[in-house]
Amino acid sequence: MSGHSIVQPSTYVKTLFILMFLMTATIVAAKWDAMHFGVVWNLLIALAIAGGKVYFIMTNFMHVGHQSSLVKVFALCAFIFLIIMFVLTFNDYVSRGWHAPLVGGPDMPLAGVEASHAEGH
Repeated sequence: MSGHSIVQPSTYVKTLFILMFLMTATIVAAKWDAMHFGVVWNLLIALAIAGGKVYFIMTNFMHVGHQSSLVKVFALCAFIFLIIMFVLTFNDYVSRGWHAPLVGGPDMPLAGVEASHAEGH
């Protein structure tokens, strides 16, 4: 039990207010017109805010900030692996030749349906 640190309730209250502020910043950034800075800047702003939320959650609620250096390294490696998986998944999605919607509307049939009707199937 000597290796555990006791977190004061004031730390949780500060974290609550910081996370509420970051949530408000996320809402404001989402409502802000993308034409002020461009879509790329809005994405970078949203990712920076999300990174701040991740930092406060990992350091305070997961208690990574009070652990040894080895635990911090493994937490960082897991986070980097998650980023790599997101990048690879997004790369796979973007590199495919189709960009048709998955669900068709009344004026937009599903991709491939019109070809089967044209052949008489």
